[in-house]
Amino acid sequence: MPPNIGWAMTGDQLRGIRCKLGVGRGGFALLLGYTGSDRNNDLRVRRLEAGEQVPLYIGRLVWMIWNHYDRTGELPHWPDHLHIEGEKEPWM
Repeated sequence: MPPNIGWAMTGDQLRGIRCKLGVGRGGFALLLGYTGSDRNNDLRVRRLEAGEQVPLYIGRLVWMIWNHYDRTGELPHWPDHLHIEGEKEPWM
């Protein structure tokens, strides 16, 4: 189970989960569905991690990703139709 995050996830908690998953900021952004440049994706995650509160929809997605990882020991593999054409998930 992810750490007890109460009603809202903090940036520190998000960083802790990302580190436990073993994914860098850019890869984590792609895991969350961001499709920008490497620089922009890194910045997005930096901003989330620096915040006092992570938006609820991001916190819920992170919680689902963590639960999948906790059950299977693997990060989720998104269906092919959800990938950027010609791109592979960075954690594969």
